Amino acid sequence: MNPEADLIITGAPVYTADSARPWADAVAVRAGRVVSVGPAAEVGALRGPATRVLRLDGGLVLPGFADAHVHTAAGGLELAQCDLHGVEPEAYAAVVAGYAADHPGVGWVLGSGWVMDAFGTEGPRATALDAVVADRPVLLESTDGHSAWVNRRALELAGITRATPDPPRGRIERDAAGEPTGALHEAAMDLVRALAPRPDQAEWEAAIERGQAHLHRLGITAWQDAAVDPAMLAAYRALAERGRLTGRTVAALRWEVEAGETQLADLAERRRDPSVGRLRAGAVKIFADGVFENRTAAMLDPYLDGDGRPPPTWASACSAPRSWPPWSPPWTARASTCTSTPSATGRCATPSTPSRPRPPPTAAGTPATRSRTSSSCTPPTVPASAASGWSPTPSRTGPASTATCAS
Repeated sequence: MNPEADLIITGAPVYTADSARPWADAVAVRAGRVVSVGPAAEVGALRGPATRVLRLDGGLVLPGFADAHVHTAAGGLELAQCDLHGVEPEAYAAVVAGYAADHPGVGWVLGSGWVMDAFGTEGPRATALDAVVADRPVLLESTDGHSAWVNRRALELAGITRATPDPPRGRIERDAAGEPTGALHEAAMDLVRALAPRPDQAEWEAAIERGQAHLHRLGITAWQDAAVDPAMLAAYRALAERGRLTGRTVAALRWEVEAGETQLADLAERRRDPSVGRLRAGAVKIFADGVFENRTAAMLDPYLDGDGRPPPTWASACSAPRSWPPWSPPWTARASTCTSTPSATGRCATPSTPSRPRPPPTAAGTPATRSRTSSSCTPPTVPASAASGWSPTPSRTGPASTATCAS
């Protein structure tokens, strides 16, 4: 006789993702593992005196989602800071002001979640933050983590002026007079970020637990954390060793662009460390240039402004890294030949070198604005005649969730 189940879920169609039998009536769980999926009578035979039975009023039961690109640690940290995710742009200043008022002893106002689309091609302005927080630095990362919005105090502490050059692989947004506006992109963010307080291991551990709880609420039970530095990895390992890491995790080790190939031995050593619990570190997140949203991705042609014309500062937006790693595809060499003089047609002027093939089209579907810890994906359609015959009407109490498969 089979030991009794700890939990039986019934009362809603169960999508199994098994093409041989895609639908079932019930699920049984024992010791944290699914032990039976099938007809209600078969699964019900595992019920014992101590079995908890979760009866759903319709709805849908799905396997847990696996997110291929998410930032669980960094996103969990941001959830405890000034959170602008889901806030309407006109309310950004009020939320920042409220956070600053509620945290008078915090030396830096740190946060994230603003969207690039709210500010057009010029990005946000420091003056909007200065109006609500002028006594201490403010550093707010965009929802995709590729840009930062800072106030005047932060610019002053970092020594960023009109004379400050754009760092390699970064851009300081400037007004028509050349003055920094308060928007920093890619590596330029580090000019300010390097001065802000860094989380210790306890804070990273709390951030990971906070992030994984958020993902679990969305039905995500496994993920790849895409850019894990040594401090994050140490926190992940500590949680895994104590059994506190509740999702299967692949830590993609962060590639530091300036270090180049000298870091390969260290990355290989960290990769050789044995898996711990649900954690393994078998991937590396490699950066080459930037992203389209803030015009830092290296392109064959210059970016256009909001009116469809090459902007006055197109040259810096068109630039590429000073050197491409040897594994770069051939078209990146052409992208890196942009000069500071636009041609008569407005295209990027390049030396007369043999034309290289353009890159193949990328797969569609990646959202322009991505949150570090949440997005959405459509669950499978429930047929009218589901295996169990239950109605597919959504239930407020059912465990079915809508979550992203790739963030």
